[in-house]
Amino acid sequence: MSGYQAQFSVPTGYSSVFYGYVLSIVLFGITLVQAWNYIATNSDNWGTRVFVALLLRFGSLDSLEIITYSFDALLALTVIVVSMVNIFFTVKIYRRRPGNRSLPIVILFLSAASLAFGLAFVVNCAVRPEVGTAGNVQKFNIASIHSTATAASLVITIGLALSQSRKWSGSILHKCFTYAVDRGVLMTAAQAITVLLYAIDTSNLYWMAPYLGMNKVYIISVVAMLNHESRFGVDARVDISIGNIAFNDTSNQDGVASTNARSTNINLSNQHTIDLPDHAGYERERRVITKVPIL
Repeated sequence: MSGYQAQFSVPTGYSSVFYGYVLSIVLFGITLVQAWNYIATNSDNWGTRVFVALLLRFGSLDSLEIITYSFDALLALTVIVVSMVNIFFTVKIYRRRPGNRSLPIVILFLSAASLAFGLAFVVNCAVRPEVGTAGNVQKFNIASIHSTATAASLVITIGLALSQSRKWSGSILHKCFTYAVDRGVLMTAAQAITVLLYAIDTSNLYWMAPYLGMNKVYIISVVAMLNHESRFGVDARVDISIGNIAFNDTSNQDGVASTNARSTNINLSNQHTIDLPDHAGYERERRVITKVPIL
């Protein structure tokens, strides 16, 4: 009796889609961890909580059971999640820099364009499934989706970098990871990789590998930022007292030193020590900054 050996292989043309689903599953687990931390520790209002719940629902694999396990539905949900997250970061940037409206307007314009191209791509896939991603119209839509989404993520990263001046403690690896998530660098990198893979070969589905996990990357960025703000606060306040600064009055002919006392309050983020420079007749003095609770 001869033995039977079953073999399983992924077709070459669809290997990128397979790897994309694997990446999406891994990122989905990270999303659940971040969401649980946010639910357990956040103190945000109900509007922000509903927003996070919608993101998690759109990014969940279980949500596809309501419709079908449709590839078009997954692409549509990814486009919607990306647009929602872009709007979230736009509001963040505008609230921190209300005087600068140019960046929020640019982000909203690019996000709307990306959403329009994305929905057009999904509709074409549903109406003409035999064409898939091979048609000229579809190639134009795909290129437009990736280019506008990448540009929006880049502008978001620039806006967050300009609107935040937070300094982090910890190891270099922790600082790099926190900066990548808190400034939107992770989203920009994911979009840039997708654009690069599509530009290398438009006939294959290499770009699908990172794109299928794109909604998870955006959700992780939002929830991680909310977790970081709920733990450390948006703007920590610290009181600095500089008192009894003594200096020599060189204009006094009798050589008698006069003193002057003054006090100043400055907002910083942690405990430090200030060394006052020794110049222009000032005596050098060290003062320790005392931390006060954040209100």
